[in-house]
Amino acid sequence: MWRGRIFRDNFLLRMPVTTTNNVVMLTHPASGAAAAVHLYGATVTSFVPKTGAADVLFASKHALLDGSKPIRGGIPLVFPQFGAGLVPSKLPSHGFARTSAWTLVETEELARSTSATFALSTTAGQLPDWPHAVRLVYIVTVTRDELTTALHITNTGADEWSCQALLHTYLRLDAPASLATKELPGVRVHGLKGTSYLSKVTGASEVESREHVTIASETDSVYSDAPDALVVQAGVGRTIRIEKRASISGSGALKSDAVVWNPWTEKAHGLSDFGDDEYPQMLCVEPGVVSRLQLVRPSETLVLKQVISLE
Repeated sequence: MWRGRIFRDNFLLRMPVTTTNNVVMLTHPASGAAAAVHLYGATVTSFVPKTGAADVLFASKHALLDGSKPIRGGIPLVFPQFGAGLVPSKLPSHGFARTSAWTLVETEELARSTSATFALSTTAGQLPDWPHAVRLVYIVTVTRDELTTALHITNTGADEWSCQALLHTYLRLDAPASLATKELPGVRVHGLKGTSYLSKVTGASEVESREHVTIASETDSVYSDAPDALVVQAGVGRTIRIEKRASISGSGALKSDAVVWNPWTEKAHGLSDFGDDEYPQMLCVEPGVVSRLQLVRPSETLVLKQVISLE
């Protein structure tokens, strides 16, 4: 379905964006790079960097796509709270953004990129567990070798409020079908040495001493004020780079966090929408603002952005 049009050099161009069964497909014609975005949750579930390439993102074969629960995989959007969160509310885990129906409001084709913009708004008092006015705008951009996702959170009300936000990115690992070693083979996260983190598995606060983070058990670590560039060895011969930024209008750049998560065996068994044998195939490396509450005043916009590319 054609969703928009632009004029360039006096020619009318059709957008390389189609929508089928509430799934928006973005394609970069020159390279064949493509991404899929479900209107349910505005969840990006696939990013293929060029024709014939393997997907960079992981989505569980058991993920439910009928709107009955958040999509297990891709890049779910976490707002206004992370987990039970620091936000005083009765919202379900990770908030309402990933379980809401979003609207495709704009598409754009340029020589180097294809993008789509999605939106979701609430008015004051609309949601009992989130009584604030907010407009969420999510821009997904595909280029020859990059996927950029940018979440814009604008306070459209008269009162200030605080929130957490996260791009819950599931990376696909080039891992064997069965795991015979004590750690995910060839999987490393570089760039976190010297960063303070909280292990949500043990409850302990530590400073990362490892040159690179390996995964050998259930991992759920929140790295505070993490570096803006992280490199993930996602198995043999597969390296993914994540560049992240956070900012707020009028105040400039903000420090942002990174969450590293893998459920491992026991936790995987307890997830109904996740295969028991899928944990060696994925690793979440998630940029966000979750180690603290971020104040957003009236008319201010909090922006959370990541750029994912293969090295």
